[in-house]
Amino acid sequence: MAGIEVVYYVLSADYNTSTDVQQAINVAIKDAFGKEKIEFAFPTQSSCLQRAPAPELSSKSR
Repeated sequence: MAGIEVVYYVLSADYNTSTDVQQAINVAIKDAFGKEKIEFAFPTQSSCLQRAPAPELSSKSR
């Protein structure tokens, strides 16, 4: 399975500035992928719940 890792540094101590830059980069990447019709896989997990059978009761008394 191939993966893509993007690493970048925002040289600003201001939280709002750094998150705005990160958001702009992430949106630009998503838009570029969309323009090329490249889709992202979304991780999924399925759970199947089943009721366990009732335990058999012994007719023996203690």
